[in-house]
Amino acid sequence: MPEVTILTPIRDGEAKGLRELLRSLRRGAGDDLAPAALDSPFAGLSVTHFARLVVIDVGPPSLLLTSRFDGDERSYLSKLGQSAAALEIYRRCKRPSRRRRAQLDAETLRDYLLNYRADRVQASYVVSAFPTDATVARINAALELRAALSRFAVREQSSPAVVLAHRFRQEPLIREMAQA
Repeated sequence: MPEVTILTPIRDGEAKGLRELLRSLRRGAGDDLAPAALDSPFAGLSVTHFARLVVIDVGPPSLLLTSRFDGDERSYLSKLGQSAAALEIYRRCKRPSRRRRAQLDAETLRDYLLNYRADRVQASYVVSAFPTDATVARINAALELRAALSRFAVREQSSPAVVLAHRFRQEPLIREMAQA
Protein backbone atom coordinates (compact mmCIF):
# COMPACT_ATOMS: atom_id res chain seq x y z
CA MET A 1 0.00 0.00 0.00
CA PRO A 2 1.74 3.20 -1.13
CA GLU A 3 2.21 6.15 1.17
CA VAL A 4 3.67 9.55 0.59
CA THR A 5 4.85 12.35 2.87
CA ILE A 6 5.88 15.76 1.55
CA LEU A 7 7.04 18.69 3.68
CA THR A 8 6.74 21.97 1.73
CA PRO A 9 7.96 25.34 3.02
CA ILE A 10 5.20 27.94 3.40
CA ARG A 11 5.62 31.43 1.93
CA ASP A 12 6.40 34.20 4.42
CA GLY A 13 3.28 35.50 6.15
CA GLU A 14 1.00 32.74 4.77
CA ALA A 15 1.00 30.20 7.65
CA LYS A 16 -1.99 31.66 9.51
CA GLY A 17 -4.10 31.98 6.35
CA LEU A 18 -3.16 28.45 5.28
CA ARG A 19 -4.10 27.06 8.69
CA GLU A 20 -7.51 28.78 8.42
CA LEU A 21 -7.99 27.44 4.89
CA LEU A 22 -7.23 23.88 6.03
CA ARG A 23 -9.72 24.19 8.89
CA SER A 24 -12.42 25.41 6.51
CA LEU A 25 -12.18 22.52 4.04
CA ARG A 26 -15.28 20.36 3.65
CA ARG A 27 -14.36 16.79 4.44
CA GLY A 28 -16.79 15.27 1.94
CA ALA A 29 -20.42 14.86 1.02
CA GLY A 30 -22.76 15.82 3.82
CA ASP A 31 -20.26 18.05 5.64
CA ASP A 32 -22.45 20.98 6.67
CA LEU A 33 -19.82 22.47 8.99
CA ALA A 34 -18.18 24.44 6.19
CA PRO A 35 -20.87 25.07 3.56
CA ALA A 36 -19.05 27.88 1.72
CA ALA A 37 -15.63 26.21 1.78
CA LEU A 38 -13.73 24.17 -0.77
CA ASP A 39 -13.97 20.39 -0.72
CA SER A 40 -10.98 18.60 0.73
CA PRO A 41 -8.42 17.82 -1.97
CA PHE A 42 -8.86 14.16 -0.97
CA ALA A 43 -12.66 14.17 -1.38
CA GLY A 44 -12.44 12.99 -4.99
CA LEU A 45 -9.78 10.37 -4.27
CA SER A 46 -11.83 7.34 -3.23
CA VAL A 47 -8.68 5.21 -2.88
CA THR A 48 -7.43 7.24 0.10
CA HIS A 49 -7.07 5.27 3.36
CA PHE A 50 -5.68 8.17 5.35
CA ALA A 51 -4.62 11.71 4.48
CA ARG A 52 -3.59 14.72 6.46
CA LEU A 53 -2.55 18.30 5.71
CA VAL A 54 -0.99 20.12 8.67
CA VAL A 55 0.91 23.37 9.16
CA ILE A 56 4.11 22.57 11.07
CA ASP A 57 5.52 25.52 13.04
CA VAL A 58 8.86 24.07 14.15
CA GLY A 59 11.42 26.33 12.49
CA PRO A 60 10.20 28.01 9.31
CA PRO A 61 6.52 27.06 8.80
CA SER A 62 5.94 24.10 6.49
CA LEU A 63 2.97 22.21 5.11
CA LEU A 64 2.97 18.51 5.88
CA LEU A 65 1.07 16.33 3.41
CA THR A 66 0.88 12.68 4.32
CA SER A 67 -1.33 10.05 2.73
CA ARG A 68 -1.76 6.29 2.43
CA PHE A 69 -3.74 5.03 -0.54
CA ASP A 70 -4.43 2.22 -2.99
CA GLY A 71 -2.95 2.16 -6.45
CA ASP A 72 -0.20 3.99 -8.24
CA GLU A 73 1.55 6.95 -6.58
CA ARG A 74 1.93 8.90 -9.83
CA SER A 75 -1.76 8.59 -10.66
CA TYR A 76 -2.79 9.48 -7.11
CA LEU A 77 -0.58 12.59 -6.90
CA SER A 78 -1.62 13.67 -10.42
CA LYS A 79 -5.28 13.60 -9.40
CA LEU A 80 -4.50 15.35 -6.11
CA GLY A 81 -2.68 18.12 -7.97
CA GLN A 82 -5.73 18.76 -10.18
CA SER A 83 -8.08 19.60 -7.32
CA ALA A 84 -9.08 23.22 -6.77
CA ALA A 85 -8.37 22.89 -3.05
CA ALA A 86 -4.84 21.57 -3.62
CA LEU A 87 -4.11 24.50 -5.91
CA GLU A 88 -5.45 26.96 -3.33
CA ILE A 89 -3.40 25.30 -0.57
CA TYR A 90 -0.14 25.14 -2.51
CA ARG A 91 -0.45 28.76 -3.70
CA ARG A 92 0.54 29.63 -0.14
CA CYS A 93 3.68 27.49 -0.31
CA LYS A 94 7.16 28.11 -1.69
CA ARG A 95 8.11 26.23 -4.80
CA PRO A 96 11.59 25.37 -6.01
CA SER A 97 13.01 28.31 -7.97
CA ARG A 98 13.33 26.39 -11.23
CA ARG A 99 9.64 25.47 -11.09
CA ARG A 100 8.25 28.92 -10.27
CA ARG A 101 5.72 30.44 -12.58
CA ALA A 102 3.83 33.67 -12.04
CA GLN A 103 0.67 31.70 -11.20
CA LEU A 104 0.52 28.19 -9.81
CA ASP A 105 -1.51 25.97 -12.13
CA ALA A 106 -2.46 22.29 -12.10
CA GLU A 107 0.45 21.32 -14.37
CA THR A 108 3.04 23.04 -12.15
CA LEU A 109 1.58 21.54 -8.97
CA ARG A 110 1.42 18.08 -10.56
CA ASP A 111 5.07 18.43 -11.60
CA TYR A 112 6.06 19.47 -8.07
CA LEU A 113 4.16 16.63 -6.37
CA LEU A 114 5.48 14.00 -8.78
CA ASN A 115 9.05 15.05 -9.41
CA TYR A 116 10.49 17.29 -6.71
CA ARG A 117 12.11 14.84 -4.28
CA ALA A 118 13.93 17.26 -1.96
CA ASP A 119 10.74 17.85 0.07
CA ARG A 120 9.90 14.15 0.41
CA VAL A 121 10.08 12.60 3.87
CA GLN A 122 10.27 8.89 4.62
CA ALA A 123 6.76 7.90 5.74
CA SER A 124 7.80 5.00 7.95
CA TYR A 125 5.68 6.05 10.92
CA VAL A 126 2.26 5.44 9.36
CA VAL A 127 0.26 3.01 11.46
CA SER A 128 -2.45 0.93 9.84
CA ALA A 129 -5.05 -1.24 11.52
CA PHE A 130 -5.57 -3.16 8.28
CA PRO A 131 -3.47 -5.74 6.44
CA THR A 132 -1.30 -4.32 3.67
CA ASP A 133 -3.45 -5.94 0.97
CA ALA A 134 -6.69 -4.38 2.26
CA THR A 135 -7.99 -1.88 -0.28
CA VAL A 136 -10.39 0.95 0.49
CA ALA A 137 -13.05 -0.89 -1.53
CA ARG A 138 -12.59 -4.11 0.49
CA ILE A 139 -12.67 -2.23 3.79
CA ASN A 140 -15.83 -0.37 2.77
CA ALA A 141 -17.47 -3.65 1.67
CA ALA A 142 -16.60 -5.24 5.02
CA LEU A 143 -18.05 -2.26 6.90
CA GLU A 144 -21.21 -2.45 4.79
CA LEU A 145 -21.53 -6.16 5.54
CA ARG A 146 -20.99 -5.53 9.25
CA ALA A 147 -23.74 -2.89 9.27
CA ALA A 148 -26.11 -5.20 7.38
CA LEU A 149 -25.44 -8.04 9.82
CA SER A 150 -26.04 -5.71 12.78
CA ARG A 151 -29.36 -4.58 11.32
CA PHE A 152 -30.29 -8.21 10.64
CA ALA A 153 -29.42 -9.28 14.20
CA VAL A 154 -31.55 -6.53 15.74
CA ARG A 155 -34.45 -7.12 13.36
CA GLU A 156 -34.48 -10.91 13.75
CA GLN A 157 -33.46 -11.31 17.38
CA SER A 158 -36.73 -12.94 18.43
CA SER A 159 -37.11 -15.24 15.39
CA PRO A 160 -37.05 -19.02 15.87
CA ALA A 161 -33.86 -20.75 14.72
CA VAL A 162 -35.33 -22.25 11.52
CA VAL A 163 -36.85 -18.91 10.46
CA LEU A 164 -33.61 -17.10 11.39
CA ALA A 165 -31.52 -19.47 9.24
CA HIS A 166 -33.86 -19.07 6.26
CA ARG A 167 -33.97 -15.27 6.51
CA PHE A 168 -30.20 -15.12 6.96
CA ARG A 169 -29.69 -16.98 3.65
CA GLN A 170 -32.14 -14.56 1.98
CA GLU A 171 -30.29 -11.46 3.15
CA PRO A 172 -28.99 -9.71 -0.04
CA LEU A 173 -25.36 -9.28 1.05
CA ILE A 174 -25.19 -12.87 2.33
CA ARG A 175 -26.62 -14.18 -0.97
CA GLU A 176 -24.11 -12.08 -2.88
CA MET A 177 -21.21 -13.49 -0.83
CA ALA A 178 -22.42 -17.06 -1.29
CA GLN A 179 -22.52 -16.60 -5.08
CA ALA A 180 -19.01 -15.10 -5.25
